[in-house]
Amino acid sequence: MNIRKQMLIGISLAILVFSTSLVLSWSVTQAVNETRKQVLVRTLANMPQSETAYKQTYQTVLILTMLKCLDSLASINVTDAIDYLVSQQNTTTGNFPADYFLRYGELHTPFRVVNALELFSSSNLLNQTSLVDFVMLRYNETDGAFHEPTFELDGEKIAWCHFSITGKGWGDRDNYGKSNVISTFLAVDILRSLHALNRINITKVTSFILSCKTANGGFGFSPTSLASAYEPNMIPWLAHSFTVDSYGAGVAYTYAAVGALKALNYLDSISSEERQQTVNYILSCQHNRSGCFVSIPEYASDPGPSPEDHDTFFTYYAVMALQYLGAINQTRENIIKAMKWFLTIQNPESGLVYELSPLAGAYYFVMCMNASGTLYLLDELTPRALQQRNTIFGLSATLGVATFTIAVAAPFIVKQARKKMEKSKLRV
Repeated sequence: MNIRKQMLIGISLAILVFSTSLVLSWSVTQAVNETRKQVLVRTLANMPQSETAYKQTYQTVLILTMLKCLDSLASINVTDAIDYLVSQQNTTTGNFPADYFLRYGELHTPFRVVNALELFSSSNLLNQTSLVDFVMLRYNETDGAFHEPTFELDGEKIAWCHFSITGKGWGDRDNYGKSNVISTFLAVDILRSLHALNRINITKVTSFILSCKTANGGFGFSPTSLASAYEPNMIPWLAHSFTVDSYGAGVAYTYAAVGALKALNYLDSISSEERQQTVNYILSCQHNRSGCFVSIPEYASDPGPSPEDHDTFFTYYAVMALQYLGAINQTRENIIKAMKWFLTIQNPESGLVYELSPLAGAYYFVMCMNASGTLYLLDELTPRALQQRNTIFGLSATLGVATFTIAVAAPFIVKQARKKMEKSKLRV
């Protein structure tokens, strides 16, 4: 082979290996530094372009709220999202659709919408008068509490609410047709956000909520909630009913009661001993092995949550109630354990959560971390990034050795080639 060609091939090979090493180094940086937060934000930012958002009110609320908490609003058009939510209000009734199949109004969806818009100081864009009227239709002046209207569907008496209280999701029971602590919480918080608490008898509603408290420090669904008698009717295609403990209480109802008292600015009027009793009750609902929170203390020991019921919403209710009670610092060790449990059920490919409603699960996850000041846990590298580090760094090291070898050998090869060329000229 021509000596000049040999030189060019050697130099080209060195340049090629070096360039490949640079490209690989850039790829390595991108791949091995991927965090749980980056994956989740990427998934959420892409959702508005799919069929999962900006087509359903509730899902849009979840995406917008999560990106706000994650300080990643630049990844979407916030104005479009807010405009979409506002456009979904029925200005005649004041209500919002919860899902495509939910034709009847309920309090949970407007509660979420108002909370989301409040984050952007945009609640004033709603028809507040019609929404307040919608809420007040559910007010019971006798006891000061709220309920959902009852209707018949396929022969079943139903009182809808999108509030999650079962392993399968919603609390679709006719029991919402009577005064209860969940409907009261949702209604009171909406009225608080819209500066309309003057429409209700605060003394009566406060008394109703306090009457739901049980002897073990928790709260029940209503003042008459008893474990031995509380087995409400349910839609046949739902597998679970309400769950209450031996005192008639549960962590979901405790969250609602504490949230309502906070909305009424009444928590400071409760003695520290009573507040601590409620904190202790919530902590008694933490699973002793996994770290998540479950519906009642009786479920807090092994075998624990079933694979299909990760209890993400019960963990959310527990952490939010602890925040309302000002007990985050006091219970930080418990909360960290729960947040680390959340990490074990996060899908590393999407950042969402392994459960029947991955988006809602991720919402509960992010809201818990935001409330407890533990969002930094999402800066952890994804399992995929950790695995790629080992693989790519090994390949990069091999290329680095090859590049170094060629870089060291190239001058010698060129020098030898020049000597051969000079000898050839002398012979001529």
